[in-house]
Amino acid sequence: PRKSLDEKQNIRFENMLASRVKLDRDCNILGEAILLECAELNTLINRLLYPDKVKTEPGVSIKVDWKLVHFQLAKDDYSCVMRVLMENFSENIRDQIPEGFQNEQYRYRQEAQEKEEEKLRAAVIKKQKESCGTEVLPTLKLRAEIKKLALTLYLGESDMSVRRGPRNDNLKLANVQIDTFEALFRQRSDGSYKATARVKNFLLDDLRATNKSSSVTRMMDRHFTVDPNTHMFVASFEFNPKNQSRPTALRQLTAQLESLYISISLDYLMILQDFFISGLPSGNAETPRQVEQQAITTTEQSNNDQNRTKMDKKPTPVTSKTSVAPSKPTTTQTTTASNADTELETRIDVSVKNPEIILLEDQHNSNSNCLVLDLALQLRMITIGTNTQLYGWLKNLTVYSSNFAELRESNNSGSKIKYRILQPAKADIYLTMDNEQQKIDVRISDIIVSIAPAAIRTLIGVTSSLGTLQAATKEETEKLNSKSLFNPKPIKDGHFWFTKDYEKKSQQTDESETARDTSSQQTVVKEKEEIQKPLIQQLILILETIEVKLEVGLGSVTKSVVAMCLSNLTADVQNWSSNMSLASTVNVEAALYNENMLSWEPLIEPTIASEGARISPWCITCSILPICI
Repeated sequence: PRKSLDEKQNIRFENMLASRVKLDRDCNILGEAILLECAELNTLINRLLYPDKVKTEPGVSIKVDWKLVHFQLAKDDYSCVMRVLMENFSENIRDQIPEGFQNEQYRYRQEAQEKEEEKLRAAVIKKQKESCGTEVLPTLKLRAEIKKLALTLYLGESDMSVRRGPRNDNLKLANVQIDTFEALFRQRSDGSYKATARVKNFLLDDLRATNKSSSVTRMMDRHFTVDPNTHMFVASFEFNPKNQSRPTALRQLTAQLESLYISISLDYLMILQDFFISGLPSGNAETPRQVEQQAITTTEQSNNDQNRTKMDKKPTPVTSKTSVAPSKPTTTQTTTASNADTELETRIDVSVKNPEIILLEDQHNSNSNCLVLDLALQLRMITIGTNTQLYGWLKNLTVYSSNFAELRESNNSGSKIKYRILQPAKADIYLTMDNEQQKIDVRISDIIVSIAPAAIRTLIGVTSSLGTLQAATKEETEKLNSKSLFNPKPIKDGHFWFTKDYEKKSQQTDESETARDTSSQQTVVKEKEEIQKPLIQQLILILETIEVKLEVGLGSVTKSVVAMCLSNLTADVQNWSSNMSLASTVNVEAALYNENMLSWEPLIEPTIASEGARISPWCITCSILPICI
């Protein structure tokens, strides 16, 4: 029977949480704030005891279900978490070990370990091929699903006087939510695998207590025209090894993002920026523990330098040999790595379908005017060894003015547009790069910009909301930037009489060592530049037209009065890393509309050919030529 072929294991995790605690001197908990709450995690593992009898099903099947993962962070919670992460993961012990010591001590051990791993890997692959033959069978299937992944941000500080107290709902700032995250992984006996991930929806809500009933609180959601059952994000990663029908292995990544809208209110954006940036520890600030360790290491290093100058005044030739020796295996490793990369092809396809970025004039009015940025993006990259080709398409790039209520309710794309600021434009980019060349080709279509009074009023209304917020933040920074009574200085700037001799000796040794280090580093950099510098570099930019019109009028009834046009813009840049050369041309025109004549009159007089029959705009040329000395 089939039941005797299965081995099932059920793993369940309950009461999973992460919290921030406050301790006293005896390490007793005084207060606690919960940062992470999770529902129970269920994992079901199904293993076939005799997979050769059931070849249609994978040998191991894993199913993971997680209903809720909820993060809760106040401003001080975020600051505490980032400080802990930066203090514990900012330093790497391997960076403190000298390069020569690490290579000499562990190079042979690593080579032996790699050979043993290759033998074991080859033996396992050979055994799998013998058991399966030429037939490709499923070996592993992993399916994971998270129903809801949420992050709630709170203003102010957490109450650390009690343990696991409830948070104040009036201090809520934002709620970020991901609905129904699904992942599926399949692996087969020939080494190929495929992983897919899907997200049903992305949500961002403004939860501030100051919002009104008419305020726009949903800041990010699927677009109004997208089907509610459609997944917003779909990505897949697939790998197929080389075989008789395929000379190279194929690694392919595909990602697609459906249309969504992002509503932006500048005052709310500044509050979010203050939440995430002001809580971060500054890079120049050092903890007392770091300062103490730095002082100990500097004193030990100075003592070692003094002993070294006394005992070893002349450099030995052994050090120069040891410094040159590790360069040989690195070159062989790079050649073998490049040969291995030529047997692998990587393809990346990314598609973004018409996201809309909406800039609101008044967030507290659902009938507010807004500026909308709409575009579509597609990228494709192919990499084989050192050869990389990149294709990019930017389509339907446009900016227009609209009303948020009409934008949300109208299904017709033409009725929601009051007037266009930027006419639909497109751009294409092509990049190819390898060890011998770097070539970039950029082509941009007509860019037509119309500046109307209503657009200027909308921008003024958007920026006026920042006045009160900037004044409040300025008062807070002035309170924090208070001057202290004492101005501490490092010991090197003290100029004490009992440290002058030591400072002179340490300065002389430091200068000699820095001179030797800089000379050796310069030679290494020159050698790397000579090896890695590409032979051919070229950038070609072609822009058909840039036209800017200044309009007057009321509402959507406007007329153009002044226009400026740059046409036939071309640029050819070559060898920008060595002897750069540039050749560029552009035509310039400016005109004023005459209402009496109902025609455009040039502000910049065009040039007339010697024959007098042809009129052409001004042409500006620019060139940069290298001078060989």
